Amino acid sequence: MLYIAAVLLILALVYLVITVPYLTLDLRLENKQLTVLLKTWFCKKTIVSAPSKTKDSDTEGVDSTTETEADSGGGASSPISEKIKEIKSRVFEPETGFNTDEARSVYGELSYLISLLRRFFGSMRYKIQIPTLRITLDFGTGNAASTGMLYGTIWGAAGILFPILARYTRTVFPMIDITPDYYSKRFDIKAKSIIKVRPVHIINAAIPAAISLGLSYLKSNSKKEVKDNGRKTSD
Repeated sequence: MLYIAAVLLILALVYLVITVPYLTLDLRLENKQLTVLLKTWFCKKTIVSAPSKTKDSDTEGVDSTTETEADSGGGASSPISEKIKEIKSRVFEPETGFNTDEARSVYGELSYLISLLRRFFGSMRYKIQIPTLRITLDFGTGNAASTGMLYGTIWGAAGILFPILARYTRTVFPMIDITPDYYSKRFDIKAKSIIKVRPVHIINAAIPAAISLGLSYLKSNSKKEVKDNGRKTSD
């Protein structure tokens, strides 16, 4: 009887995953703070990447049971936000501006992760909807010539990235506002996006990527153990 109940429970969960409405992510980046509002028919949750001193009027409608990362983490930043800050400090420095060598180095370090993401989004092709995408960027390097060159580079990158995004998702043309500051050093970015996807598509695409990541982790651990054993033997 217990096995029958377990099978029925699994079938019920599978049915809910398949028939659940779209999972909606409302992303907002402002004042170096990323706010994610996750909404489904059975869940509504707000996740904040950093502690907020003021209450966001757009999240007032969230249930009182909603938890944020700032509330649960005691004001500590998440590892993801810390990694993003580290990459940003390496790629862009207020004194020297954009560092192309460090950007290439970061890309090389994240190449395996990028390949996994490419495989994941390849399986998710045209299953993700982006009805809203707005980006506002105000920046300046302190040097008029380098600011102008970076301004053209950013627009060139946007022209390359949007066709790639449209190749894998059903998205609208983004509203991009880039304002260069030729007299001072600054970097202020604001972004808003809404992403809609069915959970069953995420599961189907995540399983192969997770298996590949697990196999790679096991191989790296086995190689490390062989090296450690060789060092112990030589000692």
